[in-house]
Amino acid sequence: MNDAVSQVPLEASLSGRDEREDRRETGVYPRSIDDLAHALRQPLSTIESLAYYLELTTEDDQICRHLRQIRLMVDRASRILEDAGA
Repeated sequence: MNDAVSQVPLEASLSGRDEREDRRETGVYPRSIDDLAHALRQPLSTIESLAYYLELTTEDDQICRHLRQIRLMVDRASRILEDAGA
């Protein structure tokens, strides 16, 4: 299991939902916002890289627009993680 996650739940739920409900759905037990941000960075990076590659290899303009939108959303999520101090 990734070092960024633990079997110890957060003291307070980040989303306001019941912590047990969150753990049942994800199986992830972050110890802090920093741990959660660290756990999210790799998937975000992978999504951005794949969208970039697909954008370069497709000739369909509509698909390219969707891929650019995905990359913009990933960039926004990355900035939110940075702003959180992670």
